[in-house]
This record gives sequence, C-alpha cells and structure tokens, in this order.
Amino acid sequence: MIEEQTVLARPNSFVHASPQGKTASVNVMFDLLDGPNKGEQITAYLYLSDKTEQRTCESLLHCGWTGKDFKTLPGFGTKDVYLVIEYDSYEGKMHAKVKWVNSGKRTAGVKDEDRMQDAEIKGFASRMETLAKGALDGTPKPPKSAPTSKQTASADDDIPF
Repeated sequence: MIEEQTVLARPNSFVHASPQGKTASVNVMFDLLDGPNKGEQITAYLYLSDKTEQRTCESLLHCGWTGKDFKTLPGFGTKDVYLVIEYDSYEGKMHAKVKWVNSGKRTAGVKDEDRMQDAEIKGFASRMETLAKGALDGTPKPPKSAPTSKQTASADDDIPF
C-alpha cells in the first residue's frame, strides 16, 4: 500500500466521471516521482460539488490546465505537483487517498520580495562553506563577519533560538 506522505507527482491522465447517484468528478492518475513509493501510481478524485469545485479547479490548474476547454484540459500534465496522501477507511478497509493536490513550486514560506538576491547569497557563501567544512572535519569556526544591511537582529528578537 502507498504510504502516507507528501510527494512530488506528475499527472499523466484524467477522466471526467459522473457515476449514477454520486457526485461528478475529474479522476486524475498521478505517477509518484520520489519517496518510498517512487514509480507507483495513485488516482485523485477531484469532485465537482458546490463545496469542492473551486478546489478542484485549483488542483487542475496546478497540474498545468490553462483554464480553458474543460473537456480536453489543454496544458494538463505539464506541471508536477505535490500530493498529500493520507490513509482513509472505506467499507471497512484502509487505503491511501489523495487528500490535496498542491503546487509543485516550493517556496519555504518566503515571499518573492523577501528572497535573498544573488549578491547577498554570494556574501554568505564563503562563511557558510567554511562553517560546513569545520562542522564536517572538526576545525575551529572562523570569526564572525559584520552583519549585512538586512541583518537587524537585536536582543529582543522574537526568534525562539
């Protein structure tokens, strides 16, 4: 059985489903690209009810859909996504279920305007590489460098470490 995980996946096919007496959906097959179940496939059932259609639309857009022509979903499968897979019980049996289809872009919670620019990264590179070398081979730490203009740490920071 596929493990509970958040995993990079590639959408590879879809079908519009309208089972008699049940909620219509777009069923999307995904190839798992990493993690403990790399190479396996799982289907996400993206429902088209009043409560779920907005999230279904977002999930299809994450998969590359251009937002035009719902029948053929142009662009579908051109973007990798992150799937949140959890266990669910159905008719007394446990199975893996896609809970969320999320964007394949990971930002680590940083807004674009707060991203470190190349020059600033370069400024930290030498020190960080020296620290890494010291941590790996036990050599002493180099002296601290002066803070950059973005570094405004003070004794009353809310940072818990």
